Amino acid sequence: YRSGRVSVMVWGVIGWDWKSPLVFLVKEKGRKGICSTAYTNQVFDSVISPFWDLLNPE
Repeated sequence: YRSGRVSVMVWGVIGWDWKSPLVFLVKEKGRKGICSTAYTNQVFDSVISPFWDLLNPE
């Protein structure tokens, strides 16, 4: 028996006069969560790193 429910993992940040886009994390099949590599690819590289570059231009 399956209930038909789906688990969803979402990541986001709320700051002073700024909020990040919501990132819907994609889990690998057979895993209950995400590994550090998936987190880095899905959150850090796509949201945090570009925002950090805006705050700290070279």
